[in-house]
Amino acid sequence: MFLKAFLTMAAADAVDRKMRERQRRAWIEAERARIAAEQAARPAVYVPPWPPSS
Repeated sequence: MFLKAFLTMAAADAVDRKMRERQRRAWIEAERARIAAEQAARPAVYVPPWPPSS
């Protein structure tokens, strides 16, 4: 009985760990997509030529 309960807990822990890892990877990808969209929405910065032509 104890062995069955232990194996059930170990299996549940493994499944939970895999699910948390999937959620973490999805969160990281969502953050990367958000940052990329934020950077794409920024206007291009104008850099004047150097040395300035007179």
